[in-house]
Amino acid sequence: MVPIVKMGITFIMAPVIVKALGNYDYGVWEMVFAVVGYMGMLDLGLAPAIVRSVARYKALHDVQKLRRIYSSAMAFFLPLGLLMALLLVGAAFFSDHFFFREPDASTHRYAIFLIIVAIQVLVSFVGLIFDSFLEGFQRFSLRNGATVIASIGGALVLYPLLTGGGGILVLAAGNTVGFALRTSIMVMSLVAHLLGGIVFGFGMCPSFL
Repeated sequence: MVPIVKMGITFIMAPVIVKALGNYDYGVWEMVFAVVGYMGMLDLGLAPAIVRSVARYKALHDVQKLRRIYSSAMAFFLPLGLLMALLLVGAAFFSDHFFFREPDASTHRYAIFLIIVAIQVLVSFVGLIFDSFLEGFQRFSLRNGATVIASIGGALVLYPLLTGGGGILVLAAGNTVGFALRTSIMVMSLVAHLLGGIVFGFGMCPSFL
């Protein structure tokens, strides 16, 4: 179902995005997110390893090992996400050198755009932890449901904004909110009693309620 929903949203939103951004900003969008896509390779295959380990120790009811997996994953993904986000924020201060300035136009919006993308990157790296836990618990319906809700909700909000004159900043902000919403839904699903009640926190590892 998720691929069908994504295909439908892409089919509807793609021409809207291209028209709203224009040729130059759409090129900037594709270029920046191509770089962001390569950043995803830095997980070094840890996400599938988390899925496998979570599934194993969940079946064995080994809470201590699940706690260790969570703390180790957070110790890896949070600093990595922060580093990638800081690199993008640093690039924002040099946006004048990365993007051409059109006559009588400012590149400040590209600096803001990179900062918004930096937030999205941080949320994405941390979100991999909870995504992997849900998959390891084999709660695919909840994982897919979070994706569908965030995708449809984002499209419903962005469509009128983009057709009403919104540009690259509106699109970037909408995407970031969508990623944050999806991650929040996954965290709340994991905390819910129907999953055994796992509590996540910076000062503690997950534990069953």
